[in-house]
Amino acid sequence: MHLRSTAATVLCAATVISTVGMAPAAAAPGGVTAPRTTSTSKDDFNGDGRPDVVISAPEATVNGAERAGFITAVYGSESGLDPAKGTVISRAGENIPGEPVADERFGRGILTSGDIDSDGYADLIMASGSDAGFTVLWGSAAGLTSGTRVSDLGNLVLWTASGDTGDFNGDGHTDIAVPAHQFHTSGGIAIMYGPFNRAKGTFASTSFRSTWGKDKFRTQDVSAGDVNHDGRTDLIGSGQDMSNPSPGPYRSFVYLGTSSTTGDSGGLAKSSEVTWGYEQTLGDLNGDGYQDVVANMHKDGYTESRTGGWINVTYGGPKGLSTTLKPRKYSQATAGVPGIAEKNDWWGYDVSIGDTDGDGFGDLAVTALNETGTDPARTSLAGAVTILRGSASGVTTEGAEVITQNTAGVPSASENNDHFGSAIRLVDTNGDGRSELVAGGRGEDGFTGRAWILPGSPAGVTGSGSVSFNGTAFGMPKGRAWYGAYMNG
Repeated sequence: MHLRSTAATVLCAATVISTVGMAPAAAAPGGVTAPRTTSTSKDDFNGDGRPDVVISAPEATVNGAERAGFITAVYGSESGLDPAKGTVISRAGENIPGEPVADERFGRGILTSGDIDSDGYADLIMASGSDAGFTVLWGSAAGLTSGTRVSDLGNLVLWTASGDTGDFNGDGHTDIAVPAHQFHTSGGIAIMYGPFNRAKGTFASTSFRSTWGKDKFRTQDVSAGDVNHDGRTDLIGSGQDMSNPSPGPYRSFVYLGTSSTTGDSGGLAKSSEVTWGYEQTLGDLNGDGYQDVVANMHKDGYTESRTGGWINVTYGGPKGLSTTLKPRKYSQATAGVPGIAEKNDWWGYDVSIGDTDGDGFGDLAVTALNETGTDPARTSLAGAVTILRGSASGVTTEGAEVITQNTAGVPSASENNDHFGSAIRLVDTNGDGRSELVAGGRGEDGFTGRAWILPGSPAGVTGSGSVSFNGTAFGMPKGRAWYGAYMNG
């Protein structure tokens, strides 16, 4: 699954894979090498069996460089996420390639995460406009402590700040899938097969599918999940229709993972067209073992912006998509969904799936980035997050709730331009079987930004016991940073 990108940016171009800034995996405290773990979480950076959360501040000044940006890694534990035990990472850090550069906005382009070198620790893959290729921040017993810059990818050019990981060929290693161009002429999907060899700076192999040439659309976003429950990771690719003389509307397709890694199919078997969206999130909403697809639609200037935005839910099945459960569209105009569909709400700006109430069904969190506040003054662009419950029959509006800064127990209050819900994640970091809601608000405190952690409960997400923090919790100075603008996941 990707992290939202604000622009399509060419990220790398060259002829062979090379790396700089490589550092060895960190040792455990006391100089003892930590044992490899059996954790399979794509977000478990320190190998303790619990997922971790990365929160970015892309507008922050670092070492005098304006808008150089930083990220913070907050690690899961028995008591959940604890900012006091988190770390801040920027280009100024030891063992992190490069130097802080003005306007780089480090943290804006988090491609994806996963254990790409098969050492038992998840790794974070990042990109930014001024960085050739991408940077891998390596997981270790101490978390994210060192990085490698992967500068070149043969004849492949990464096309957008989107990507996802999974085992697409079923060999037990984590692979990376990204939208890419080949020789700058053919848009499509590139897969870099693991494990990544840190000593040589190479992947095991790569494949490329020209979706422009074979499928008549230019891939701009990819998301991964096992929609047909066969043990191999599958892909949803989305992009503009190129079957007409001029680019048309977006299209989205399901591509099933295969054991093949060669040929012009790119190691993928095209399945069916899915109800389209600009971006997708995958998770099991009805508990049947098949990953379901949620496509979000919010874009400014498009029809969905003028109607407030919406999401499309399509269910997975043995052939890729369910033949028995029909896709369904949800918006604030849908009966049972709280709120009113208003122009430019951007309902659907970000989405996340997790089981907030522990009933075994994935629930769906949906951001309305520009939602008007629920306070009497009706604050502008305050932001809100809607929770829709999962069930045996899929997404239901029964028990739907809206979370804002005015929700009881949530720190602070809705104010103009807070943009509560700039980025969201539903994730169980304390192992109680219920996902917490982690929400960012990039505009909080004059665009310093802030993040909130709201616990899950038998009744769903609750403000009781919630906490909030920003970059100052990690020793960074207060100031315009857009903390909470983006997250991993």
